[in-house]
Amino acid sequence: MESSTLKPFQVNDIVKFPDGKIVRISRILSIFGEMVVDEGDGIFRWRFKSPMMVHASKEEIVLWNLTH
Repeated sequence: MESSTLKPFQVNDIVKFPDGKIVRISRILSIFGEMVVDEGDGIFRWRFKSPMMVHASKEEIVLWNLTH
């Protein structure tokens, strides 16, 4: 998956933070950059700027699904 191509985030997307953490989007609260993400062991609200977070690759999604 091309990480340099940014596309809009949607609910249930699995994405990667700049620090490498992989999370699933459980709710998008506004189009201006506020979303609720699920780490598997809990959810938290996070305000973001799109270039800071990218969609996870297929391999990372498989890994996330195996560990959650």
